[in-house]
Amino acid sequence: MEQEIRLLCSGYGAETGSDLLAVKLFENTETGEVHTEITGGIRQGDSPSFSLLHGGFLYTVAELVGEKHAYIYQYRLSEDGIPVPTGKKIFLPGGELCHLYAGKKALYASCYGTGDFFAVDYDLEKIRWHRSPGAGVIDAQTEKICPHAHWVSEQDNILYLADLGCDRIYRYELKDGLPEKELEALVLPTGEGPRQLLPEKESGKLLSAQELGGTLRRWENGGCSECVKTSRFDGTNYPGTICMADEKTVIVCNRGANTLSAFSTDGKLRYLGEWATDNWPRHLLQIPGTDLIVNACNKEGTLVIFAWNGKELIRKDEIILPGASCAVYLSGK
Repeated sequence: MEQEIRLLCSGYGAETGSDLLAVKLFENTETGEVHTEITGGIRQGDSPSFSLLHGGFLYTVAELVGEKHAYIYQYRLSEDGIPVPTGKKIFLPGGELCHLYAGKKALYASCYGTGDFFAVDYDLEKIRWHRSPGAGVIDAQTEKICPHAHWVSEQDNILYLADLGCDRIYRYELKDGLPEKELEALVLPTGEGPRQLLPEKESGKLLSAQELGGTLRRWENGGCSECVKTSRFDGTNYPGTICMADEKTVIVCNRGANTLSAFSTDGKLRYLGEWATDNWPRHLLQIPGTDLIVNACNKEGTLVIFAWNGKELIRKDEIILPGASCAVYLSGK
């Protein structure tokens, strides 16, 4: 039996041609064979770095264009999964807009270059919330203000905001879907650089990947309970995205080592293994209802498809896209 999965892939290295691709992925559930087909695409033109799907609409941002181009764009999707601009976009007064997070009542955006976090309505008509919590934090070495807003996540009515430059995870209580009360921040050791936050599926604990420190941390009861290195390889490593492969396994992409690592979250964090991928693995997508994981490798210009069998990652196929930055699950049948 063959199942068909639709993906949307973005890339910020295409000087010409499509930088938002509609892709069909076919998996034979009996043999495990996987192949892909590009069904179409469009050119956004400003190097889209991150995308997400919410309420039937696709939202994209472009990190590399700097401070004067911090826009969120909205698309509807054709029957073939090809993005069609709705004409809606919103400008945010920040710089290097890098990530989006779909909250229950608002779309959250993070500006790496300026340390700003925003919440906007899904119609892209109004900024509903804006904070720069790291604006007054001074880097001890450079003696400069150093906030780098990165990733937003939500768990148990608390909004978490990762600031890579200030080594902090900010926390806010939510009311009616928006941040209301600022709680005490989680402060990491200098130079750790928290990048991504991910709630565990079962335990209610929070995981964070530290880009600068090369670590995976687990948080509970307002503190860090565990910290492990994400790669066993020597040399510089900058962990990127993390995702859950199943209810008790987290996958980390290691930029520099150019590997994917797996850790068990059952009990203490436990290293399960590490497998080679392409150059500069930036983003991970676990495809719902399958054992498949898509890894966008920025410098290689590929999106590598792996299968997780509970013990190891097995490479299955790849999609070519210059500057591959992100993959979004659209539908499956």
